[in-house]
Amino acid sequence: MKIIDSVINRLNFLKAHKIVNAEESLILSYIAAHSKNDIDPRLKIKVLEALKALIRKSKKNFGMLIILGWKREWNNQYAALLDETQNLFEEKRYDLKNMEIDEAVKVFSIMRDFDGAILINKEGIIIASGIYLINLNPKKALEKLKLQGEDLSQAFGFREKVHTRHITAITASLILEGTTAFTISEETRIIRMYENGRIIYSSFQDEKKQIIKAIKKDTKSCNPVLV
Repeated sequence: MKIIDSVINRLNFLKAHKIVNAEESLILSYIAAHSKNDIDPRLKIKVLEALKALIRKSKKNFGMLIILGWKREWNNQYAALLDETQNLFEEKRYDLKNMEIDEAVKVFSIMRDFDGAILINKEGIIIASGIYLINLNPKKALEKLKLQGEDLSQAFGFREKVHTRHITAITASLILEGTTAFTISEETRIIRMYENGRIIYSSFQDEKKQIIKAIKKDTKSCNPVLV
């Protein structure tokens, strides 16, 4: 079975169980077909599915930042450990690609209250948690994207005010080439995905509408969806 067929089958399952709606299925299908990075789209959807399940099961709000596609060669330049007790993956191996969703949710739930980012390589192996991302300049990212604005939230296309976690994630998705970043907002529980300095998925309705509009405008584009 082709990867895209596998993605469509999974999205149909998620729609049937009301985990994603028709709009989200359209967006995720588009991401699977048009993303320029070489991360398996089934892995991206699995991470998103696990995050959605974690939010449903969590009584209290929490924030999260995930970088999918991390390379160890970036460790010295872009990563610093905030707290050694929060890095659970120094000696343990967690393979998200071959993990059932319920198990993935349990793994992410352990890190729910951690500061810093969770780093996962493109094969789905969790490399580290509790990581402070450094040397990621959002203004340089905006320059590279040829975008302008003093308000970083607006400049990057967010439809609400966001803070450091989200700005770091969207910047990382551009500077760290070939990655897909995920955030959960602690304040609103909104999940977003980013690639190439753009929001490519959002559970926030205003942003979702903009993504859908972009897809409908150019369904033949080979670029990721632009908000």
